[in-house]
Amino acid sequence: MKSPLPSPFFRLFFLLLACPLTSGATALTSGVNQANQSFGFSVAIEGDRALVGATTVGSTPQLGYVYLFDPVNPAAALMTPTDSFSSSDQVHADRFSSSMSLSGDMAAVGASSATTNVGGYYLFRNLDTPDSLEQIRLDLSGSPTNKLGTAISISGNTVVTGVSSIAGKVNGSGAAYLYRDVDTAIGPAITEDLRLVASDGANGDRFGTAVSMDGNTALVSADLATGLVADAGAAYLFRNLNTAPAGVDREQDVKLTASEGASGERYGTAISLSGGIALVGAYEAKGADSLTQTGAAYFYRNLDTTGAPEVTEQAKLLASDGAVGHQFARAVSVSGTTAIVTARQKNDGASTGVGAAYLYLSLDTASGNTFEDLRILASDRGSNHQFGTAVDLNGDDFIISALGHTSSRGRAYVGSVSSMTTLDEGDANRTISQLSFVSNRDWIIGAETSNNTVTLSAADSATVSATGKAVYIGRFSGSNDNTLHLDGTLTANGIQIGSPDGNHGNTLSLAETVTLELGFVRLAGGGNRIEIAGDDYSGIGNLLLYFDTATLQGWDGTEWVAITAGNYDGFITSSFDDGITTITSVDAIPEPGSLVLALLGGLGLYRIARRRDRATAQT
Repeated sequence: MKSPLPSPFFRLFFLLLACPLTSGATALTSGVNQANQSFGFSVAIEGDRALVGATTVGSTPQLGYVYLFDPVNPAAALMTPTDSFSSSDQVHADRFSSSMSLSGDMAAVGASSATTNVGGYYLFRNLDTPDSLEQIRLDLSGSPTNKLGTAISISGNTVVTGVSSIAGKVNGSGAAYLYRDVDTAIGPAITEDLRLVASDGANGDRFGTAVSMDGNTALVSADLATGLVADAGAAYLFRNLNTAPAGVDREQDVKLTASEGASGERYGTAISLSGGIALVGAYEAKGADSLTQTGAAYFYRNLDTTGAPEVTEQAKLLASDGAVGHQFARAVSVSGTTAIVTARQKNDGASTGVGAAYLYLSLDTASGNTFEDLRILASDRGSNHQFGTAVDLNGDDFIISALGHTSSRGRAYVGSVSSMTTLDEGDANRTISQLSFVSNRDWIIGAETSNNTVTLSAADSATVSATGKAVYIGRFSGSNDNTLHLDGTLTANGIQIGSPDGNHGNTLSLAETVTLELGFVRLAGGGNRIEIAGDDYSGIGNLLLYFDTATLQGWDGTEWVAITAGNYDGFITSSFDDGITTITSVDAIPEPGSLVLALLGGLGLYRIARRRDRATAQT
């Protein structure tokens, strides 16, 4: 069953080779003009393919759909789906796409209020060719009538589902169901190979609250299980499931708990697994002060090798601006040693329920209370948008939804970690579009490699104002021809273009739409440059006025010194051509008078028609 799609509708196949996902970011919409459709209730991303679930499309009947964006078009500020699908047996109010997971050309999808209010799980194959999509229903042996559809995950050819109210270890404790070799399974329906249960399961534990699968390992949470105390919540890790005997209930290898867990903290509402690393969200947990319930995410390492039957976290991930009611850690995702934790109800000034996402890097060495490296925001944020409703991080790529956007029509945002932190792949291009960020670290375009480009689009903003942090373009020696193109707003302590140790061709490119609030602009020698669109700023007077209160600095071989009307020709040359002012650093300090930079504009500095509005720092 297919959803109504916007008209006209183009599949955009020509973008498949020209615009890989890793080159940019965009916002996704269903294209259906209906309020309260719950677009963004679930999300998934892998490579250049993204899925977004909408559970309440239409009214009579009210149906759920998965919207397919394949490939995601990073050149589009707002993209509509390339296709959509639903279950063939769906009826009114099934809430299809309540849960969702993606692996290769297969999607695993849950419907939390399916026929007779029981719930259902489905596998869809052949996403590469949506017109020949195959559906297989994932049934439970014995045909139990318990609630399901809220927790599903797929990795490779294995699916795990959660049923939190079914008889597991004991009656009402909950269970998870494992389906293997789903890539070759023959439908229309299959039943599980085996069940996963908690060895200490008790009635009401809600084992199966959330599930996550990676390779042959599964993580299953029980948000009311006994952890440190009763009802504190726990998560259970199951390894080597590819060789687990079929038809036999399997108990966990490791139990995960929070070292300070308390009753009712909702530990396990959201979980994510990546190799031997796990992340467990508890959105009612106590924060850094161990008193206020601001929410926390618990980080675990080495789960693939530990022999301990029960472990507590290595790090507790927190929001530096956390507050009660933000629902921090209601949604989490981890990939390698990078994690994103969202707070869908975070306020922004007088606006409530705006939402935010928090990025954590290098978690392989994290310990104790750990605060975010960077905060991600929707550039078009507003009250009750709930940015952070759902999140999926896969390598460098992420997708974050905002369920309440535009009268709950919903929206999802695709972006890349490297575009906001350090892009150092070499010959790489990233665009930040529809997203803004506030960073507690350096923003680097080209640390040691060359030909990296990042574009910050108009209406988007970047803030790099933490103590001692700055923006670097061509950070170290030998990192050449890197570019930061700014169309939006940048607030930063400063920008350094090039390295004093030697490189060339690194460029800060400034569009006419840019807004700057900077402390310094440093231009290292060797042919690094600044390009300014619009009026002629090649005269030293106009150039210094352009950067306003920011100090323009050059490297004199020993230290950074301010460039002035008295020494500029020892550091830079300039030209104006085709509406672009180009300021280029020279190789070394020459003898006075050997370079000429005319004082164009002289006393006529006020001829500059466009004055830069002061950017307001992100809070």
